[in-house]
Amino acid sequence: RDGSARSRDSVLELAERLLQLGMLAEEGERELIGYNKVDGAELGVGIVCVDASRRLEPIHRRALGTIAMSATLAPVDYYAELIGLARLDPIVTHAPSPFPEEHRHVAIVPAIGTTYRERDQNAPAIAEVIHQTMAARPGRYLAFFSSFAFLSTVQRCLRLPGRQLLVQPPAAPARLRARLLEDFRRGPVPRLLLAVL
Repeated sequence: RDGSARSRDSVLELAERLLQLGMLAEEGERELIGYNKVDGAELGVGIVCVDASRRLEPIHRRALGTIAMSATLAPVDYYAELIGLARLDPIVTHAPSPFPEEHRHVAIVPAIGTTYRERDQNAPAIAEVIHQTMAARPGRYLAFFSSFAFLSTVQRCLRLPGRQLLVQPPAAPARLRARLLEDFRRGPVPRLLLAVL
């Protein structure tokens, strides 16, 4: 009413973000790619940094040390370059899988997408693959998800008796995680533990 802006004014926040985007766009750097999004009623603009190495390397140099870990990023040399570690002569080490090879079976189901946009619609199909896998051979199974939201969506589609299903809760303390693993090892077969990577 009096013309003064509140500290959390959404119009000012939007203007501030647009100003930041404009400043980044003016830099004209090759690794900064602008985009716009029109998806039904959703509209958006932004800038994606497709190669953060030039911006991250100085940060790594100022730090006492950097530890980067991943179970999925390969080849290591490529990702070390991408995150600004390649020119810092990093020490790279590999740890073997803790799961015996005879207990592993890798199956790819190309008809089921797990990208962020596809997760909700494919949750019933993912749950069905879990059911079929458990029915094919009784045993103890782990299903890992990329987020608790994704885990919860698939869990709602599962049809397992209570004693067969264990679920890692968000922000579980180490003591509870250890108890879950112990219950998983000692519980009835078949058994399924849902967890987040």
